[in-house]
Amino acid sequence: MAFRVLIVTFLFKFISPAFAQTEGIKVGAYSSFYSFIENRPIPGISVSIVEADNSRDRLFVPFTLLRFEAPFKIKRKEYAKSRLWGFYDGNNLYISSKNYTLSTIVRFSKILHLGRYAYFRGTEEISNKTNWAIGGLIGTIPIGSYFVLDMSNGDVFPLTIETLKIILRDNPDLYQKLEKDPNGANNLLKYIEKFNSLFRIKEESYIKQ
Repeated sequence: MAFRVLIVTFLFKFISPAFAQTEGIKVGAYSSFYSFIENRPIPGISVSIVEADNSRDRLFVPFTLLRFEAPFKIKRKEYAKSRLWGFYDGNNLYISSKNYTLSTIVRFSKILHLGRYAYFRGTEEISNKTNWAIGGLIGTIPIGSYFVLDMSNGDVFPLTIETLKIILRDNPDLYQKLEKDPNGANNLLKYIEKFNSLFRIKEESYIKQ
């Protein structure tokens, strides 16, 4: 129950439907989803993006464009950098590709929308052999496809019409709209954002009780 309260408090305090409020998130590197939810960056570690080729506007940040400062030796720095869950640079939140691919090449995707379900674009092609927490086995996911971060438990999975339907089961009205929408498959992000906005209102009223 205590962790449920922690999750709800985080969502209510820091997250807006359009990802407009991130001022409450501490700048720094996060070793896990749970350290992020607890707003507890790794002490003494600083991560920033090297300003090159408009890197600040990139959807993906390669390992080579990160400036990483830590109070230990270089080899340890490289080890830690490649194993980060993500980082917040004061402007954007980034999530590591290690959270959804087994590739040894580490890249960081910028979270484009933060809410009950956050979304971002993946940096790697994902094999159909991966068993996702939502939706089970799926076909190959091409580079640049949208992925969803479940803010209740840290699970990451591809955003498809099938996974969206599973998400919307918690909101029958939205689910029915999707079922009747002939362009539903092309409006996945719109439904995620709408679900997030309704979830925020629901959780806000829950906290006030």
